[in-house]
Amino acid sequence: ERLNGMNRGVSYFLMFDLDGTLVHTSYAHYRSYLEVFRNRGLSFMSYTEWNQYINYSNIHTYLENVAAELAQHDLVQMERILSDIRNEKLAAFRTYAAAYVSLTKNAADMLRFIEANSDTVSAVVVTNSSCSTTEIIREAVPELNKITKWCVRETYTAPKPHPESYAKAMEMYYCQQDYVIGFENTCIGYESLRHSTPIVYLYIDENDKYANTDNWYHKKDAFIFDDYR
Repeated sequence: ERLNGMNRGVSYFLMFDLDGTLVHTSYAHYRSYLEVFRNRGLSFMSYTEWNQYINYSNIHTYLENVAAELAQHDLVQMERILSDIRNEKLAAFRTYAAAYVSLTKNAADMLRFIEANSDTVSAVVVTNSSCSTTEIIREAVPELNKITKWCVRETYTAPKPHPESYAKAMEMYYCQQDYVIGFENTCIGYESLRHSTPIVYLYIDENDKYANTDNWYHKKDAFIFDDYR
């Protein structure tokens, strides 16, 4: 309803985070890493700890620390271990994505709106996920292909919370639209996005027990929502 009330004479550039903002992927990612760590005889964080960690930090930092310890800080060995973990996780994610990845609440309506109003609405997905991972997600949720512009991890150098990812999306796709609006769901995502637009919407899942306990999002200069309708 809110979208249908938008001024038809105004143009919009929309930037969306992917994981947790357009699609539920947290559990699929978690189960994938859990399987990889267990297969290696390693302990991994609980699901609650996982959700807290990815809200404030980049999981790649965690993996680098684990790989460094396993490699006894030998850089060559560390890179090999990191590569193996990522490949094993990607293989596991392909299985778990099919079972657990789904659109966030009424995100399908937003995607249809973008497709139906392509003359005035331009949208790009800006994600910390790799090209291979996003391809798996898009296979699991083909509605995402209604957005044709994507800025994946290989597109930029520094991951969120660094502002480069959204700055790169602006550089690549922004065409002087009247309004730039961003959508995120984590603290690190917000910190990355806020440098590119003052208009930020934070999707906070009503079922996310951690987010609703921590209430971190009330400390941010952003609009809070839990439903794309």
